[in-house]
Amino acid sequence: MKFINVLERTDHSVDETLIVNEVVSGKVVTFANFFSYLKSRDIDGSYIDRVYMDGIAGVVLLKIMGIRAKRHSMDYTSIANPLFSFCIENSLRLGVVATTEKLLGSAVDNIIGKYPGLNIGYKRNGFFSDDRQKLDVIREICNSHVDVVVVGMGAPYQDEFCSLLKINGFKGGCITCGGFIEQISGGDEFYPRWVNKLNLRAFYRMFDKPELIKRYFLNYPVGAYHLIKDLGGK
Repeated sequence: MKFINVLERTDHSVDETLIVNEVVSGKVVTFANFFSYLKSRDIDGSYIDRVYMDGIAGVVLLKIMGIRAKRHSMDYTSIANPLFSFCIENSLRLGVVATTEKLLGSAVDNIIGKYPGLNIGYKRNGFFSDDRQKLDVIREICNSHVDVVVVGMGAPYQDEFCSLLKINGFKGGCITCGGFIEQISGGDEFYPRWVNKLNLRAFYRMFDKPELIKRYFLNYPVGAYHLIKDLGGK
């Protein structure tokens, strides 16, 4: 199954509670903006259950094409708060595979500070020396008895990693988070409130990391073009 087929069958109009229920029931949930879609469009989507649209521009595009949609993302502006709260209330164990070892430690400390009752039963950085080490980590996760794994490696690596978890027998849920773990390594909130209110997150990220300017002004239009083409005008 192609990545676009999963995006097409996803109901983009659902609320965050339903997405949390999907994740904790064992599904693989990922998100796409124009850049990440460009990176992940050619991967095998057979083990991915949902692809939600992350980014106001993508949501607007879907609406123009007649698809009801809301913005969803694994961060504190969307899915992270209800997911972490659900894990605490239902005594679920969380795993985190993302970013560098240094930033991961700071981010996990910040998450626990915000959610003291959250049980993070497995954590590891998102870099591997080779496929053998990656497979060893997947086996560790499968044996760790975590219920949900949050994966932040960027596209397409995080989507492929979640698929490999399922291929190797992981029974829990997987949700991708892009740069969320890295972003919160410096504190609870990466985006100022006014940025979230005005939906200016992309511009704020370019201000914070100028190297992203190329992504937004060059790669985003190409990703938008391919998404329109792959949807076939639906």
